Amino acid sequence: MTIQEALEKLQGYEKATFALNHATGLMYYDGATIAPKGTTELRGSTLGELSRMGYELTTAPETMEMLRTLMENREELEPITHRKAEELWRDYDRTHRVPVAEYVAYQELSAKSDAVWHEAKEKNDFALFEPYLQQMFDASRRMAGYWEPEKDPYETMLSTFERGLTVAQCDAFFSSLREKLVPLIQQVTAHADRVDDAPLHRDYPVAIQRQFSDFIMDVMDIDRDHCIIGETEHPFTNNFGSHDVRITTHYLEEAQALADSIGILSRGRLTAQGTAEALIRRSGQGNLEDAFVALTKGSDTSGEEGQNP
Repeated sequence: MTIQEALEKLQGYEKATFALNHATGLMYYDGATIAPKGTTELRGSTLGELSRMGYELTTAPETMEMLRTLMENREELEPITHRKAEELWRDYDRTHRVPVAEYVAYQELSAKSDAVWHEAKEKNDFALFEPYLQQMFDASRRMAGYWEPEKDPYETMLSTFERGLTVAQCDAFFSSLREKLVPLIQQVTAHADRVDDAPLHRDYPVAIQRQFSDFIMDVMDIDRDHCIIGETEHPFTNNFGSHDVRITTHYLEEAQALADSIGILSRGRLTAQGTAEALIRRSGQGNLEDAFVALTKGSDTSGEEGQNP
């Protein structure tokens, strides 16, 4: 294969991989924000098939030949193409070491684990997520063993998420940070009474927070035709390109964030009491603000969680 032929195939390869990554990213965003909870299994299966297609594309003989040609002649390439070739060769080298069945199973497990994690966080139920955490831990160790069998799995995974970072560098950094940070925290704690933390204990209705998010996006002149904000348990950003950006946030009212038990008073009477989750569930609403409105309409009874269904 000539360099020119390899460059032409590179364009098609990049277009195909972008399409697969775009579709995968959109499904992840949907699952983390607005997808119905009962769609997890189907979404995981679809993501698994998309990952299979990506695996086959990355490890195809023609892909390997294209990348090998570019790597052998990389000094003749433009700097950006040179760098692309190196990164794509690294992706190929890692991917082809993993059996396809395990590669697909890992993607499906990741999708399922993420969905369960969101549910567990909402319910504050670690036991729900614990078995998936163990499965992800074991699967990640196996993946690290395929990629770099001669290295400690933690070193491999650390460098995967922060290229070139080592455990030794982390140990040195946090040791240095601890020397300065611990005394600073002690000083701040000793004079905590000097700080007015009243803003941390006010109620911030979710509806107003949403309006404020819209205001900030307008101030930043964000193009709403190519960017949208969603709501999720753990905010993140997906940047599919300059024409498709998804950002997320998490709204939390003060009482819901800090209180173990919440009492709702109406006309001088305690009309409802329980955890935020119990009150929201009992009212059939989606948040504490709406639950308050629903539970105070014509109600003059009180009850704990599990009562007055």
